[in-house]
Amino acid sequence: MTANSVAARMEGMTLEDLLVTYGFRRPADLAHALDIDRRYAWQLWHRKRPFPVRLALQLYDMTGIPLHELLRAPAGPSRVPKGRPPKRPPDAPEERA
Repeated sequence: MTANSVAARMEGMTLEDLLVTYGFRRPADLAHALDIDRRYAWQLWHRKRPFPVRLALQLYDMTGIPLHELLRAPAGPSRVPKGRPPKRPPDAPEERA
């Protein structure tokens, strides 16, 4: 497998897809490998926080994940918020007599 085919395969992968490719099935696996808090790992996994270069280098040393892919991988699709949708404002104000 050449470097170009690996780069083409990883192009457009989300961070979650990239980590799963390298054997991290859930945020807790990432937390265990990097020796960080599980809540912080969840925030990194879901891109609520940016991935620090120090942790990216640590992952690169452990697994060989390309740094540019790890730091530039987009977050996955955003989830639909739970709960009742907010009330819609009326189209035109009604005048009452």
